[in-house]
Amino acid sequence: MPSFAVETGLPLLRVADTGVTCVVDSMGRVAHVLKDGSGNTFIEGILQTTISVPLNRAPTFFTRHGNLFAHTCLGVTAAVAVLFLLGALRRRS
Repeated sequence: MPSFAVETGLPLLRVADTGVTCVVDSMGRVAHVLKDGSGNTFIEGILQTTISVPLNRAPTFFTRHGNLFAHTCLGVTAAVAVLFLLGALRRRS
């Protein structure tokens, strides 16, 4: 989940009825977590906090282009794999 906050450049509120309730800042760091005195996160309760959401933020690469970077990496990896495979087949013959 924290990676989504980094990708969009926005803070993230994570609320679950069976697990961790927390606040993740825009850099992907977990800022606040609801837990009891022993550190158990499987409790009932309310996490009260204040977050600031930028109104005029600069868009991140991910919000502008989506998965373009991931698709480019996949394409380059596939092309290199094909080149290595063709080179190996050429050496065998």
